[in-house]
Amino acid sequence: MTQFSRTTLSALGIVACIGPVSAASLYVQNFEVDDSANWTSNDSGTSDILVDYFYDYSAIGVSSAPGGSGTTGFASS
Repeated sequence: MTQFSRTTLSALGIVACIGPVSAASLYVQNFEVDDSANWTSNDSGTSDILVDYFYDYSAIGVSSAPGGSGTTGFASS
């Protein structure tokens, strides 16, 4: 067995012993609740960007995601 193989097997063994890692959520947004009043858009006045914080995607024929129930979300153009 080569040194590379031993090192690789050792590393895999260490990773296997660590177990599952959980992560904390940094940001959560419920797009089914209209909280657009809580958001602010910074506009320099030189662009024509439209931002809709509570856009209903069913208006353009987009159905809800598999396992999801709503069709609202963030949209910008």
